[in-house]
Amino acid sequence: MSKFSRRQFLGGLGALGLMPFVPILNASGAESTGPKRLVLIYTPHGTIRDRWLPTGTQNNFSFGEILQPLTPLKHKVAVVDGLTMRANESIGAPHTKGMPMLWTGSGLLEDNTFERKDQDGNHQFYYGWNEGPSIDQIIANQLHSLEPTPYRSLEFGVRCSNSHPGHRMIYAASEQPLQPVESPYQVLNTLFGVGSTPHQQALMKSQRLSILDAVSPSVQSLKSKVGSEDSFKIDAHLQAIRDIEFSLQNAVSCDAPEIPGGLDHGNIDDIPLLTSSQFKLMAQALACDMTRVCSFQFSRGENDQTTYPWLGVDHKVHHSITHDQFSDAIDDMTLIYRWYAEQVAAFLQELDSIPEGDGTVLDNTLVVWGSEISRGWDHRFDNMPFVLAGGGAGAIPMGQYYSFDGLEHNRLLVSMAQAMGLHSLNSFGSLDLGNGGLDW
Repeated sequence: MSKFSRRQFLGGLGALGLMPFVPILNASGAESTGPKRLVLIYTPHGTIRDRWLPTGTQNNFSFGEILQPLTPLKHKVAVVDGLTMRANESIGAPHTKGMPMLWTGSGLLEDNTFERKDQDGNHQFYYGWNEGPSIDQIIANQLHSLEPTPYRSLEFGVRCSNSHPGHRMIYAASEQPLQPVESPYQVLNTLFGVGSTPHQQALMKSQRLSILDAVSPSVQSLKSKVGSEDSFKIDAHLQAIRDIEFSLQNAVSCDAPEIPGGLDHGNIDDIPLLTSSQFKLMAQALACDMTRVCSFQFSRGENDQTTYPWLGVDHKVHHSITHDQFSDAIDDMTLIYRWYAEQVAAFLQELDSIPEGDGTVLDNTLVVWGSEISRGWDHRFDNMPFVLAGGGAGAIPMGQYYSFDGLEHNRLLVSMAQAMGLHSLNSFGSLDLGNGGLDW
């Protein structure tokens, strides 16, 4: 009797409607650690370097004022300074070209898709979408081909605005930007099938719990087509899914996280709860192995009009403040950038609270946080601010303060891919002039 490959086996379960549950189970049941994952996080307009930089040495350092919220997880965090993004080699305004280049290492196409005018209303230049894919999508394709998950990748966001190169950072391919989902309720419905009323939620839960009864005849048919070893695996999967049914009835970890009602993703005052809700949903999607590649985009690079009333910074929008070098503006920006660090820290702590194998979900995840420029008032692309966390199951050493002397940020993109198993990838992006990853 012919044997099914593991991929065919999973495909059969997917055809029966069981595939969304399978990755949660870790099909072989033998791994001592969980799967590797990648998370990209974006926040706008660089940072205040003097208040962002750690003090001390590579192995013995203290976080600066802005990154201080990360202190509880210092041993699982790495600060990367000194990388240069070659965005000046591409057409487009700084915020416009910096944002898509951050994760693609490629420039904007020189075509007539978009038009930018100067302050006098005259035509300044034309430009198009980015010319290459982002590194997360290359990684997602590879991971998904080896072990499919329900979602190849998931893109989350808050205040990401419209379809424009300065508002998009993730690209499936050249000229193919992916739009982040800004509504946590849309995410809830897509990932967890959660309705808007208690009755709808109870009905959806009941429907999920009855899945094995509904597909039982098809499962028996599938078992008749495989050998005894694969039949045993099917039985093991079914028993594990029964365990999940029992867990769902008792509201365990793979239920949808609780999200406050009535949030409006267009309302400035709702930004703090929207941000924390999106991070909670992303953490849950990763923990439940719905995907292994995620991104989170806060606001955008081009014409960011965000104010921060909950921080007392509501007299100017963020972008305007970054063009002011006076001490009051520096203090305001420090409040904003530190708030970003608080949100990232809460997300990292959420991942680190979930046991997995010999460690936590964070230990098996590589989180990379970056921005489209390094400094706002003169639109610098040197000393780009990057923070890494988790390390991708030991692929990149954490608890370090790395300083690189002007190396291309493409080297970081290559290191990310290699950390996720793409060891043969040695260059990335159309503007990459170098080769290899960073020397950790």
